[in-house]
Amino acid sequence: MFIKELTLSNFRSYKDLHITFPNSTIFIIGKNGSGKTNILESLYYLSIGRSFLKVEDKNLINDKSSSATIFIRYHSDKDHTISSLITPKYKQIYFDDDKVKTLSSLLGKLLITYYLPNQVYLFKEEPSERRRILDETLSQLDSDYLYEISRYKRLLKERNSAIVQNFDIDVINVLKDQLINLSYSIIKKRKKLISLLSARTDGTYHSLFANNKKLNLFYKTSCSLADDKDKFISEMEILFEKNRSIENIRRSTIIGPHRDDFFAQIDDKNLSSHGSQSENRLASLSLRLAIRDEIEYEKKEKPILLLDDILSDLDKTRQDNLLSYIKDKGQVFITYAKRDDRFKNNFIYTTSDMEE
Repeated sequence: MFIKELTLSNFRSYKDLHITFPNSTIFIIGKNGSGKTNILESLYYLSIGRSFLKVEDKNLINDKSSSATIFIRYHSDKDHTISSLITPKYKQIYFDDDKVKTLSSLLGKLLITYYLPNQVYLFKEEPSERRRILDETLSQLDSDYLYEISRYKRLLKERNSAIVQNFDIDVINVLKDQLINLSYSIIKKRKKLISLLSARTDGTYHSLFANNKKLNLFYKTSCSLADDKDKFISEMEILFEKNRSIENIRRSTIIGPHRDDFFAQIDDKNLSSHGSQSENRLASLSLRLAIRDEIEYEKKEKPILLLDDILSDLDKTRQDNLLSYIKDKGQVFITYAKRDDRFKNNFIYTTSDMEE
């Protein structure tokens, strides 16, 4: 899988932009603030239907325009197109000129994973950011997952509202039963993914960064971990009953995958509390690369990898290790502030060549 061409109109800083790309490593070179990350953001937007930054769609539109458009042509089994019209009130996405009715039908068509500089703090941030990674990854791997997690969130909102408004206990319990049934599938998939990613992340950490330390990921949940569904439901019923009084005090649902998390350890040392900034950066990057490899394994196709300004944060040895690693990983986009002799045999595009 690789992107062949990109066209932007009034997206972020770009009034008009058209670029064609080869199926190789692509270096986007330019000064800070020149629009390098905007290009990566536009590619990812058409993969999952939203930015990889915490921004609303209206903030993606150029200040001098009332709408923005993104268009790409990419090759998978054959050439396909994805495009989007973004306005302050709505967005429309098209796949091969047909309007995409739901985001779930878009997921899995354009496989992309990414690393951003702020992810150095991934294991120190709030659990919601790590849950977001789980949800984004599983949504690309499993066509049913986005529906399950979206329905879970709607039911959770309904139940919390019912608790606050002192609805009849039978209504609250019906919603609880629906949440438990959805939780079983969500937790089973998350647990499996963390197990797979733990092994891959440790292997990447060793091979890329020549580190003899052991890196492990651990899944953390307030729910039952039973593999058998009947046992899971039974144990969840007990958990809800034990926490009923706390729910009434807090006026919200306190058991469920909406409170899930995962954490990392390096040689039995919790990365969030005892890891250095360098250890956190390398672990976060290793995780992202492991996600990329897991997507390739599951989907039997190389996903597109976006690496934003990662080389600036690595010493030369680790830069060389990373550049060697990506040689056979399909299409990779890397942003960097300046040209480097090591890039000369690759496709290079500088933001000064782009109309902004």
